[in-house]
Amino acid sequence: MASVVASRARRSSSVERIEPDLTALWRDVAHDEPVSRAVMSNLVVFCRCPVDTGEDVELPHADLGVDEVVQRHPARVIVLGHDPSTGARRDRSSPVISASVEVLTFGTSGARYGVEQIVIRSACGDAAIRSIVRQLTLGDIPTTVWWTEDLSTTEPLTPLVKMGRQFLYDSRCWADVRAATLALAPLLTDPFRPDLADRNWRRLAPVRRALHFALESRDAAHHGATTPLRVRHRHGETALAWLMAGWAHVAEHVRHVTDRPIADVRLEPPTEDTRMDGDVLTASLDDGFRLRVTDDRVIVEDPVGLPPFAVALSREPEADAIAGELGVLAEDATFHQVLAALVGHFQRG
Repeated sequence: MASVVASRARRSSSVERIEPDLTALWRDVAHDEPVSRAVMSNLVVFCRCPVDTGEDVELPHADLGVDEVVQRHPARVIVLGHDPSTGARRDRSSPVISASVEVLTFGTSGARYGVEQIVIRSACGDAAIRSIVRQLTLGDIPTTVWWTEDLSTTEPLTPLVKMGRQFLYDSRCWADVRAATLALAPLLTDPFRPDLADRNWRRLAPVRRALHFALESRDAAHHGATTPLRVRHRHGETALAWLMAGWAHVAEHVRHVTDRPIADVRLEPPTEDTRMDGDVLTASLDDGFRLRVTDDRVIVEDPVGLPPFAVALSREPEADAIAGELGVLAEDATFHQVLAALVGHFQRG
């Protein structure tokens, strides 16, 4: 579904004038025909936005597809273009550099709905971020913080992240998986942590289902394995491979097939294979079991289990994936266990 913005009303604003300016925009948008105000959640979109950049910094989220996301999951969007550098904090007397507001409408005549977007550019200390965003979120709906930056180079701002019910990111963009994973470590031990959601983990879901099915059937036939699952991946898929290795380490059915408790099983690090042109990643056991993931399917071959089978992979549009995560209101306990296992492995290493 392509994004179809029927209209876009925008004006410059200030922190003090945001709500009155939004009210005025809604009056303008609804002047000719009715429009429903749609909101299911608060969506705080974090973008690193240096103060001294020469680019158009009024729209730091222009390339993120936010319009397509809120067409599918209407939300009050708060885009935070923030400069976390020490120099920016020191040189700016005001925490907010600029602000603007928008009302986007979707749909056809007689069935229009609109969403609000607030764009804030800031250069301040971490503690001030919370107060800036807090006054803009609606208190009776859940809040998601969407971290669009690489966590290995821009660590999460704890006061901002803990405001949300959900912390959403995409590990596919990580340049350093170890550094980014360790940046998440404090959130895993915080009793008031948000639910963590990784776009890359969602991408791995059909692969995990195929592997679960194959190994569960193998266990039913009483075929054991003596080695951990070994994961290889092509260049650029390091984070996906680590998630797969971490899941194989903690997943109950994988542990049961290897017939060893998790405490006795070492997390097997994935390996990059430069010869893998057609495969995204593979997972194998020493007895011949092999799972291959290509761009469009999962292929399983097991000489002592099920006959070979393949599962087609659909390419979920990015906006559908983000909107799907925003609609999840429960913690993914398995994913948190995988992250905890990866954090433990990297801390020991």
